[in-house]
Amino acid sequence: MNPKFRAIWDVIQKDYETKVKHFHASPKKVNNILVGDSMVAYYKPTIDIHKQGIAGDTTEGLLKRLDAIHMWQPHRVFIHIGTNDIVFTNDDDDTIVSRIQRLVDALSMYEVHVILPLPIDPSYFEIQDQPRTNKRVFELKETMKHHISNANIIDMYDAFLCGDILCQSLHIDGLHLNQQGYEIYESFIKAFL
Repeated sequence: MNPKFRAIWDVIQKDYETKVKHFHASPKKVNNILVGDSMVAYYKPTIDIHKQGIAGDTTEGLLKRLDAIHMWQPHRVFIHIGTNDIVFTNDDDDTIVSRIQRLVDALSMYEVHVILPLPIDPSYFEIQDQPRTNKRVFELKETMKHHISNANIIDMYDAFLCGDILCQSLHIDGLHLNQQGYEIYESFIKAFL
């Protein structure tokens, strides 16, 4: 891991435990659940969907908290995870995708949907020399698209693309969506409810 990301990773790990405890509190049966990283954590749904997002989470982190998903007994599970693996691990796309497939398999008693990664606008990133580039994100997206099985694949990448980067009008920091971006994001999810 790039040493510049070590401090960020340490903060994420502290937040991870707090969030997982919160997800375990007062579970109830829900129709729909969306799980993943900060893209999920910052989303404010206007539709019937419970969310469990942790900023900075990885596929390994999501595998460790599968029980927090099962406790809510959802009908549908939407998974949005993977690009933080690019930043915080040295894993190749096949390894990342194999963990996502493990998630899908572990949740096979539900209707599972996998949301593919979105483009980024790296000009906004404070740390410039990082491995999360549009080329790498696109390659991960394509690997997921062609190798994830037993799940509905939701590919909204092109809806967020302006030229070869994330549309400036749809994000707040080069990665995370603004309200207009989340309206598009939600429209894709809504189509599967």
